[in-house]
Amino acid sequence: MVKMLKRVIRNYWLAEETNIFRNYRDALAGFVALVIIPAVSVFLYYLQMVIRFGVIHFRLYLFRWLVRMIHMEDIMDTLPKMQSLLFD
Repeated sequence: MVKMLKRVIRNYWLAEETNIFRNYRDALAGFVALVIIPAVSVFLYYLQMVIRFGVIHFRLYLFRWLVRMIHMEDIMDTLPKMQSLLFD
C-alpha cells in the first residue's frame, strides 16, 4: 500500500502536465487530495479513538469528581449559614 502510494505520488510529480513548475495549481490540488485529506481523516479517526477510550475507561473517575465538586459546592453554600448559627 505504501509502495503504491509512493509510486502514485512520484508519477504525479514527474508527469509533464502536473509538474509543479509548469502547473502549480494542479500540483497543489493533487497534494491536497493525496496528502492533506487522508492526513486529516486519519487524525480525526485517532482523535475519535482517544475520546472513546477516555469515555469508556475514565467515566467513573470523572463522575466521582463531578459528584465531589457538586457536594463541595453544597458545603460551601451552607457554610455561612452554619457559621451564623454557631457563632452568632
